[in-house]
Amino acid sequence: MPNCCTCWRRNITALISTHVSRRTAYASAARVGERRFRGRNSGLFRDPHKLADAVKKQLVRGDDNKALQLAREGSRTLNSVVSWNHIIGYNIERGCLRVAFKAFNDMKKMSIFPDSYTFTIMLNALAEIPNQPSAHERALQLYHSMSNPNSSVEPQIVHTNAVLKVCSRRGDVDSIWAIVSKLPLSGLNAPNAITYTTLLKGIQGVREVEEGRRVWAGVLSRWNAGKLWVDGQLACAMGRVLLSGTKPEHWKETFKIVEQVFGIKDPNPEEQEINPEDQLYVEGTTESINGIRDLQTPGGGDPDARVPYVPPPLRGQTTCGDPSSGSNSSSTRPKPGTDVLSLVIRACTQLSDKELGRYYWKTLTAPPYSVRPDIENFHDLLRLLRRSRSGPDALHVLQAMRSRPDTTPTAKSFFIAMSCCKREGRGPGFPTAEKMLEMMLEHRVRIDVKIVTIFLQCAIKTGNPTYYKSALKTAEDIFDLRGELDKLVRLKADGDLLETHVELAKWMQGVIDRLLENPDVPWGHGERAVFEQRRGGLVKLIERFGWIAGGAEGGGKNWKARIA
Repeated sequence: MPNCCTCWRRNITALISTHVSRRTAYASAARVGERRFRGRNSGLFRDPHKLADAVKKQLVRGDDNKALQLAREGSRTLNSVVSWNHIIGYNIERGCLRVAFKAFNDMKKMSIFPDSYTFTIMLNALAEIPNQPSAHERALQLYHSMSNPNSSVEPQIVHTNAVLKVCSRRGDVDSIWAIVSKLPLSGLNAPNAITYTTLLKGIQGVREVEEGRRVWAGVLSRWNAGKLWVDGQLACAMGRVLLSGTKPEHWKETFKIVEQVFGIKDPNPEEQEINPEDQLYVEGTTESINGIRDLQTPGGGDPDARVPYVPPPLRGQTTCGDPSSGSNSSSTRPKPGTDVLSLVIRACTQLSDKELGRYYWKTLTAPPYSVRPDIENFHDLLRLLRRSRSGPDALHVLQAMRSRPDTTPTAKSFFIAMSCCKREGRGPGFPTAEKMLEMMLEHRVRIDVKIVTIFLQCAIKTGNPTYYKSALKTAEDIFDLRGELDKLVRLKADGDLLETHVELAKWMQGVIDRLLENPDVPWGHGERAVFEQRRGGLVKLIERFGWIAGGAEGGGKNWKARIA
């Protein structure tokens, strides 16, 4: 039985033999091929769902041309917008923006108008690839085209959130405000929690604390009116805006946000006298979102009036009294999660308040909240302990992490914990670091060059020669520095990594120099000669690899070319 190619050649030969022009012959043969294609797939062109499934199947197989041909043929007899959605989404996922927009324009040329889902998948996909320069411009172009009078699809909040996400990742705060200021307070395009969260993330990028507080005023106003549900992500977005500020007063307001939304009382309540235009809340705000940015002046219009900061009442509470003592039940508040725990611990870290961090950790991990910390929460806690120079507490945190199967400490965990010991100085820092190193060996956690370096630094901080000797012996036993350097050169590893290993050799040489230069160091029989020999070996190691890593001898990061 002849195949398609045979039939094609036969048609061409027959047409040419009748003295028809070559262009006409090819056009006629193409029409014959299209009729046969439609004949083989006639069942698909009667049902848009079957056509969409067939297009999706071809895309999965990687046959883009066949999928596009099916969609085009189907568009002649039925509304194949779902098929086109598959093609557009497939190309955007692959990063082929130009092909996706070409399919979008081809669809409109064939009188197949995009539906709401078409704009949704395009805007959401553009939000996931903000690094491409054209993504930002195309997203704004698409969104504004939906607002045209002749558009068949009106923008909904899902489209607004997607384009705001694109602008937020691009850092285009002006476009964010331009879009948000036109949003209605009711209807399909009214802002929701995702809208405010995205807006606050965009503001956070430019450290606009005051703008964030004005947005939060509108959020609380709508929440009090029952028109908006505030979730944990929105509260954390506002908290991160406050943490991006430069004043401790801004950082402390993070705990007020947690108190307002989750009902977790601030253990250190204090009246903060602030400027009237710095208020976090304007009671009775019913203006549009654009008007929220213009805060009212309290004190009867006196611009010089200063009022104490009073946390706003939450939904279901009276306007007087403490916001945590109102009638809000747990059902009217969101439940805090790991993101809230991370937020308050980071706020305590910036304030260097270990006891406050301990309070929030115990409160959130105990009933009724029962937040189960993840490994990043533990890392945040270790950073707080590092700020407060609490090495033994960091060891207890590592032990707590070991007791949970989903928070097994990694090399990063031990590095942060050892940095706590390093900052502790002459206290019990080095003995604690030794216990951490024993824990790493016991649980077979990979010991890298950074761990060994900071372990040596913990010993140096103590100023104790006995700890110097112990740290050097341990470092040589657990880490083969010469072997690692040879391996890195053989593999032509990155110059920065090689330089880190050379730095470890310099630290080890520095420790030995301190021992040899100190006249009060007690030496055993032949011990000093052994240390002098070690020092000589380290000097040769530094001379051999230092120029490669870009050390004092030069060489820079183009050491691979030098070796070649």
